[in-house]
Amino acid sequence: MAPSPSRFADRVVVLLEGCEGLMARTHRLSTILRLEEKRYHALKEPDWKGIRTKLVKAFPELPDLSRDSKLESFQARAAETVGELRQAYELFGDLAAHAALHLDTLKSLLQGVGAWDLDGGRETARGVLRLFSAYVRLLYLASTLEDRKVVCALYAAAHDRAGKGKPQGYDDVAKKFLPRLDDCFKHCCEALKEQVGAVATLAANQLELAQLACGGGQELLRRNALTMLEEAAALGQPSETPLKPRDKGRHDCRMLHGELLECRDACDFAIFATLACPGVLAEASGVALAVAKLCCEDSLVVGVYRGCTLNVHAELEYLSKWFPPRGYPGRWPRDLKLAKLFKEWSKTATQQCGLKHRERRAYLLGELEVCRGLLDAVPGLAAPKAPLALAAAALARDELLWALRHAPDRGAAALPPKYSPSG
Repeated sequence: MAPSPSRFADRVVVLLEGCEGLMARTHRLSTILRLEEKRYHALKEPDWKGIRTKLVKAFPELPDLSRDSKLESFQARAAETVGELRQAYELFGDLAAHAALHLDTLKSLLQGVGAWDLDGGRETARGVLRLFSAYVRLLYLASTLEDRKVVCALYAAAHDRAGKGKPQGYDDVAKKFLPRLDDCFKHCCEALKEQVGAVATLAANQLELAQLACGGGQELLRRNALTMLEEAAALGQPSETPLKPRDKGRHDCRMLHGELLECRDACDFAIFATLACPGVLAEASGVALAVAKLCCEDSLVVGVYRGCTLNVHAELEYLSKWFPPRGYPGRWPRDLKLAKLFKEWSKTATQQCGLKHRERRAYLLGELEVCRGLLDAVPGLAAPKAPLALAAAALARDELLWALRHAPDRGAAALPPKYSPSG
C-alpha cells in the first residue's frame, strides 16, 4: 500500500537531504584519498605495505597478522590509526544504513506508480524521480572511492589490535554494503528487478520533456517556449502554456514553463534508469526506449556530484556485455541487441551533441537578451511573465553546467569508446 501524500513528502525531503549530506562527506573522503598530501598516514606508511596487502586479499575477513614482521609497529600505533580512520569508517556505516532505507522507501513508492495520475500528481512523480536519481548517484559516488576496502580493513584491524574487538557494524559494512559498490549498477538492476514496470512508466512519462530538453534550440523555437514578445493584447497575460499542446486551455495539467525548470532532472533520470534498471528498454510501447535514446544521445557525461561525472557511453558499453543475464525473468525482445544499439547512440552523441548544444546556447542567449530588454522597458511584465523568465534562466544554467562538464580542458568529457569527434 502506497504511503499517503503527506507522509510521502516528508520522507522524500528527509531522504534527499540526508543523501546530499552523505555525498558531501563522500566527496570530501574522495579528496583525502586522491591527494597525496592529504592521504591518511595509515595508507602511506611504507612499513605497513605488507599488512595492507594481506588485509585487502582477505577482505572482508580479517587475516591473522601475528606472523607479520611489522605487526609490532602497527600495534603500537593502533589507537592512533583508529582515531585517524574513524570518520571514514563511520561514513561507510552511514552510507550502508541510508542506502538500505532509501532503497526500501523507493521500492515502496514505486509500487504505487500504476495508481497515480502522473499529470495531476506531478509533485509526487517528481519526488520519485529525484529519489531514484539520488540513490543511483550516491552509490556511484561511493563506488569511486578506490581505497574503500583497505580503509575499512585497516580500521577494523587497528580496532582489534587496540583491544576493542571487531568494530560495530563491520559485517554489514564489509560483507554486505562495500561488495555492492564493486558493480553498483548491477546491484541496482538486481535490487529493482520487480520495479521495472513502474520505472518504465515514469521514464515514458518524460517523453515531451525529453524532446524539449534534447532537441537543440529548434524544438523550443517551434513551441515558442521562451518567446516573450506577443501581440499587445496578450503581452500582459500570464504565461500559462501546457506542456502538451492538446491540453491548451486547461489548468489541471503539466505546464510548460514549470516543467522546463526540471528538464535536466528528467534527462538525468532517464539515463540513470537505463543504467540501473535496463529492463525499461524492453517496455512494450517503446516510449521508454525512445526517451532513453534522446537523453543518452544528448550528452557524453552526466553530473553526479560537484566535479564528479559519469561517462554515459562507457557505462552503456559495459552494460551491454552482461545484460540481459542468462535466465533473465523479464520480457526481452530477440531483436533488441544492446551492443549495437548503444554503439549507435554513442556515435550519434559524439558527432552531434556538441553542435545541438551550441545551437541551443545561441537560441537562449537571444531570448534572454529580449527578455532582459523587455523587462527593463516594461517592469510590470515581471509578474505575469515570471514563469517564462525563470524557465529561461533555468535552461541557461543547465547549458552552462553542460558546457563545463564537457569542456576538454577540464578532463570531464572522456569520449565514448572507439569514437573520436571526426569518427
